[in-house]
Amino acid sequence: LIVCTAAGIWLMAGSQGNAITATDVQAEPQTFNGVSEVEPLKIDTDIIYVSATGGRVNALAYADQYKIYSPTDISILSSHLLEKHRIVRWAYADEPSRLIWAVRNDGTILLLTMIKDQEIYAWTRRVTKGVYLDVITLDEGDTSAVYVMTRRFVCGRYTKFIERVCS
Repeated sequence: LIVCTAAGIWLMAGSQGNAITATDVQAEPQTFNGVSEVEPLKIDTDIIYVSATGGRVNALAYADQYKIYSPTDISILSSHLLEKHRIVRWAYADEPSRLIWAVRNDGTILLLTMIKDQEIYAWTRRVTKGVYLDVITLDEGDTSAVYVMTRRFVCGRYTKFIERVCS
């Protein structure tokens, strides 16, 4: 069991492969870099999370040489997209493009293409007339449909919309 807190990430297990119980639990620290309130994403064998400070996006994977779960900063080459901003919501669309859609606190969406086996971590920014408020993905057949909530100024007032993103 992996436990993510603002203070760090821990691996919880029972002793000698037993089940975790109230009297039989061992907690091993994996990293002391904490996790923000944005729910981590499970992608293949990795856990993708926003750091507690909000300035980085990390991929947590098992490092066999160290025998622990170790984070890798996958936003380091695009850190300018996170400066002075925080990711407040995100979702993962597996098919067809393998994209993470991340809403920043200023209403901009960041897109992250992550193909780990090819070592591809590419970020881009997407703006709209208005602001993005939320994002969700739903499996629709053999594709991951992306829905966003936006707020736009229409007919003299601000209105919220639920929109399906065409891919």
